[in-house]
Order: sequence, then C-alpha cells, then structure tokens
Amino acid sequence: MVDTGIATEENIGRLKEKGYHYVVVNRGKAPFEEEYEGMEVIREEEGKGIRLEVKRYEHEGEVYVLYRSERKVAKERSMRTRTEQLFVGRLEYHRKGLRLPKRTKKYGKVVELVGRLKGKYPKASKLYRVEVIPEGGKASDDPSLVAVDIVWKEKAGLYEEETGREGSYVLRTDRVDLSDKEIWETYNMLRQIEYAFKSMKSSLGLRPNFHQIEGRVDTHMFISVLAYHLLHIIEYRLGQKGDYRSWRTIRNILKTHERLTIGYKQKDEDGTEVQQYIRINSTVEPEHMEIY
Repeated sequence: MVDTGIATEENIGRLKEKGYHYVVVNRGKAPFEEEYEGMEVIREEEGKGIRLEVKRYEHEGEVYVLYRSERKVAKERSMRTRTEQLFVGRLEYHRKGLRLPKRTKKYGKVVELVGRLKGKYPKASKLYRVEVIPEGGKASDDPSLVAVDIVWKEKAGLYEEETGREGSYVLRTDRVDLSDKEIWETYNMLRQIEYAFKSMKSSLGLRPNFHQIEGRVDTHMFISVLAYHLLHIIEYRLGQKGDYRSWRTIRNILKTHERLTIGYKQKDEDGTEVQQYIRINSTVEPEHMEIY
C-alpha cells in the first residue's frame, strides 16, 4: 500500500523493479471511461448509509477498480456545497458593493478581489465561469474605469461531471488474483495504520513530530508499526468477543473510567493519629468504595 501523495508513476515503477506488489489510489486519468452504470454492490448496511459499489477493469497486467461509496458521496457533497456557498456568497457580497458607497468599484481592484476568491476556493471556483463587467462593456487599462457588475454561471458539462464523481475513486494494483472486495480491504489497512498512528501518537504525546535526521525517521516508522500492532490486537481481541466497536469509541468510553485516592489523618480514641485512604472508582457505587 502506498499513500496517494507518493503513488506516482516513477514510484510505482520502482516497486515493479524491486518485485514488490502494490495497491494504490490511481493518480491522474484512468485508462478507461469511468462509467457508473451497472456497478456491483459488494457491501451494504441499510440504516447506516453504507453502500459500496465497484466496477473492475484490467489493463496491461494491472487491475483498476472503480469504487463509489454512498457515505463518501454524502461527505464530499456536503463539503462541496459548503465551499460553493462561501464562494458564491462572497461574489454576491462584492457584487452588491458595486452599488454601495465606500466599497471597491474600480475595475482592476474588483478583478483582483475575484482572483483572490478563486485562489481561496479553487474547488468551487473551477465549477463556475466568473466575469467582471466594466462600465461601457469594454475592459481597458484606464485606472479610473469602474466595474458595474459581477456575473457567474456554472460551467456547462463540467459541473455535472465533477459532481457526478463525488464519492468515487480508482484503486490500482498488480494483484490480478485478488477480488474487488479483497483489493478494497487491503487498501483500507492503510487507513487503519494512519488512524492507529495518529491515535497512539496523540496518547503518547509524540505528535507533532518534526525530524530531518535519518535515525529519527527510522524511529518514527518504528513507532508507526508498533502503534498499528497495539491498536490492531486490541480491536482483534475485542472482535473475538463479539465487540466490533472502533478504537475511537473505545477510547471515549475509557475516558469515563477514573480512580481517585483520597488520603487523610484521623485520631483514635486514645489520641493516636491514623492515616486513612479512600479509593474511589468512577464506575463503582459510593457504598462500595474501598477504604483502607
């Protein structure tokens, strides 16, 4: 498994040279048309919003599997909608400002404002065609030229194409013997490793971890593997008992488990001081507190 950021053709080529197998997210355009009709459902849990569909392609000794997750669709759609609302909202703000006193109206300045917005919201801005309309309908280098309107419109075809891809991704592997579900489960291990490392480093106080020396990099990798094994064995043993809760859920539950020890001195009838302790567990009823 290779993280998407380093799953370049060059790095995949190196893996091939070394004889290593790989499962990666395909970067760039896939060698096939991504069609979503006739996809096969390999996992579905009604009521939880879980539905995973796949479509398999084979090309030059490699397998490319198109996946689409219903939960991922909802997440990406929510993020895109929020970004669009912010982008369009700011365009509307600047547009209204063209008719209000003490607001930016110079054509060149308004163009700069729109350019900054596009840089701030690149994913939303690429879906729209935005135009600043100058006075007289013709742009020029005249510094006194003012803008009279800002208009925007969804880019025909591109908007539908981009939003239609939401929740989908393509996995690429040389393991042609694996099923679509096995490929997905194998790549999913990378997410488990990343989550395990994040969780365990936070608990151990080792995050963030900045390093530029090789020995420290090796240590970082060692902790990554160690963290994964610790988390995995906890989840595995719980799974054997029929408990399939995630590490995040388990950790939140354990936060409520505390034990306090209160120490105090008291005198007996003969005046002798005696040290007493009370041990309180957060999960134990008061009448069952341990006194010693």
